[in-house]
Amino acid sequence: MYRGHALPSEVHAPGDVDYRRDGTAFLVDEGRTLRLWDDQRDAIELALRFAQQKFGSTLSLSGPDAFQAAAARVAGSACVPSPAAGLSLR
Repeated sequence: MYRGHALPSEVHAPGDVDYRRDGTAFLVDEGRTLRLWDDQRDAIELALRFAQQKFGSTLSLSGPDAFQAAAARVAGSACVPSPAAGLSLR
């Protein structure tokens, strides 16, 4: 469970939620998927934990190979069971 600082958010039509850090959207909840716009370790870990809470323990990952490898490393070092459902980096 994420226990860090509160993240400002903004809800858009059709219900997408942008989570912001330093005024910039870095994670978007699109309902059935999450989209990550930041490839930093802390952002990946937060997105993985968020996805695990939202989607459960069976998770999948999409995005470039380098991002998938980084997410797997973060998941292993942060004790997050698996990569995130619908998480992608574009």
